[in-house]
Amino acid sequence: AFAEAALLGGSRWSLTGGGHVSILDGTPYVAPRLVAGAQLSETIRLELAANRRHQFDAITEEPREGSITQPVFLLEKPRTADMVALAGTWRPTSSALGGRHGGLQMSLYARRYRDRTVLDTTGITIRGFSSPDSLPVPRPPFPTFLRVPGHALGASIAADLAWGDRALIQGSYTAQFVRERADG
Repeated sequence: AFAEAALLGGSRWSLTGGGHVSILDGTPYVAPRLVAGAQLSETIRLELAANRRHQFDAITEEPREGSITQPVFLLEKPRTADMVALAGTWRPTSSALGGRHGGLQMSLYARRYRDRTVLDTTGITIRGFSSPDSLPVPRPPFPTFLRVPGHALGASIAADLAWGDRALIQGSYTAQFVRERADG
């Protein structure tokens, strides 16, 4: 279930709050969300957001370029991430862009993972490497995941420029630093 309410101060500011509730085996998991926005000028808008996310699935490793998607495994208990983000958008008037439409968006974010899922690789064979005792040990039919704390810091930038209905150019870039702590 999801519910959200918004307070609007004309076109100058907004405050949105809500939450998502998931129930698994009779246990509720509440994920609140809050977003505050302010229109600083005709062309510049800032937003600050904080939310919690529960994810009920995990993959054994990140997909590689050109590879097939890794299998997804459902979890008995969701993993939790808390996030804060600051985003700024610049949308100049079409007259400032010579009749075109476009803009630029930049965002900074930080995530804290309480219990990030990481594949437990102790004592199993992975891509041709044997276990420490040099005897290949078959992979179990269902992988086990460690729950480890972690955090991520990131920034992204996106730009777009449109010439009416004729052409659209878009570009974006995201940089992220992730740290996980497993077994010390």
